[in-house]
Amino acid sequence: MVNCSKERMSFATFLFPKYDGELGPASSLVDEKTQAQYKTTGVKDHLKGFFGRKLDGKSYVDSKRTNL
Repeated sequence: MVNCSKERMSFATFLFPKYDGELGPASSLVDEKTQAQYKTTGVKDHLKGFFGRKLDGKSYVDSKRTNL
């Protein structure tokens, strides 16, 4: 079932990404017409931010938006 009035987010996840790797949108999905909605970040920085954040009711994912 599709909900036209609500935004949908999909995340690809990996069990053991390379610690010195990067997380971000696939380059084949980003161009001038379709810009990235989330920032590319290093795996190490992502893990530090995700596990070191305060539980203030805000989503960590929202902090990675590019603010289009």
